[in-house]
Amino acid sequence: MEIIPDPIHVALLTAPFLVAVLSLHLILWRPLLDWLEEREGTTTDAYKQADELDRAAEEHLQGIETRLVEARREANSLRQAARARALAKEAEILAAARSRAEDQLNDAITKIDAEQQEARTTLQQTAAELSSTIAARVLGRELP
Repeated sequence: MEIIPDPIHVALLTAPFLVAVLSLHLILWRPLLDWLEEREGTTTDAYKQADELDRAAEEHLQGIETRLVEARREANSLRQAARARALAKEAEILAAARSRAEDQLNDAITKIDAEQQEARTTLQQTAAELSSTIAARVLGRELP
């Protein structure tokens, strides 16, 4: 057995190995590496596109939230304006009702005062007549 290999024999064994490596590189490894690079590029593009869509959706959501806040603010403003108008109308109606009630009360007081005065006058006349009648009966004669 020889320790140093025969160079022709080594060359003959190396040639098929190199042909196999070159063939595998051209047939298998290069297309596989190209496909992996393409896949990585597609994945990277998909992630970028997803990030852009996410940002666009976030911006759209922010816009919607902004419009929603503005709509709520406007609705509150309209509600407060309507409430103020309703309170003003209520105050106006209450003032008119109070005025009518006060007028009716004053009319009633005036009428009661007039009836009271009339009752006093009538009572005084009746008292005077009654006292004359009683005095005439007690004395037994007619008083002048």
